[in-house]
Amino acid sequence: MRILVTNDDGINAHGLKISGTGKLSGRAKEFMTRYDEKDEWWIFGDFRPRMFMLVGCKDLEVRDITFAEAPEWGLHMLGCEHVLVDKVKIRNLLDVPNCDGIGPDHCRDVEIKNCDIVCGDDGIVLKSTRQTTDYGPCSHIRVKDCVIANQDSGLKIGVPEVPEEKGEYVGPVRDLLGDGIGDTVARVVIHTEEDGVGSTIGGLQARGHLGALPGIDSGIVGACSD
Repeated sequence: MRILVTNDDGINAHGLKISGTGKLSGRAKEFMTRYDEKDEWWIFGDFRPRMFMLVGCKDLEVRDITFAEAPEWGLHMLGCEHVLVDKVKIRNLLDVPNCDGIGPDHCRDVEIKNCDIVCGDDGIVLKSTRQTTDYGPCSHIRVKDCVIANQDSGLKIGVPEVPEEKGEYVGPVRDLLGDGIGDTVARVVIHTEEDGVGSTIGGLQARGHLGALPGIDSGIVGACSD
C-alpha cells in the first residue's frame, strides 16, 4: 500500500488527519529480488514505492497509526507546514535498505513525539532534498520522547554529499530541538556543509535524555551555526 497526497494533483490537503488503530503493511519483500547472504541485506528491484508521500500539506496530523515493512522511505513529508506526528509505531524490516522511518523534507513547524520506530535505515531524518519546486528550508522541527532501533542513524540532521543524479543534495536545515530521544541501538548524526556541499545547520538544541549515546556522533562534517 502506498499513500500519496499532493496539492499538485488537486487534492485539498489542508487540515488532513491520518489516524486510527489499524496497521498498514508495505509488503517490502515483494519488491526485493534476492537476499545477499554475505552482507545480510535484501537487494531491491527497479521499482519500490514509498509508504507515505505527503506533499504540500498544511495543518497535517498523523497520529496513533502503525505501519510496517515499507519497501523504501516510510512517512515522507515534502514541503509540509504545521505538522504533528504523534504516537506513530513503525515496524520496518532491519534488513531492507533505505526504509527510513519519518522524514520531514523542506518542512516547517513540525513536532514529532511519542513515536516507536524500528527500521533498517535512519529512524528520523530532517533534510531538504533537491527539488524542482522551491519549498523553502527544513526548519522549526521538534523531536521528543521517541524510541528508535535501527541500522543507521537514530536521528539524522541533513545528509552527506550524494551525487546530484540521486537527488539528495540538501539545502538549509535550521531551528531544531531534540528532547528525550530514547535511542538504544543507534546514534545522532549531523551532516553539515563543507566546501559548499551538504547541509547548512543552524539553531540546534538538544536536551533531556538522548539514550545510550556517546554524544553527538563523530561523523559531523563542518560546524553548526548558532
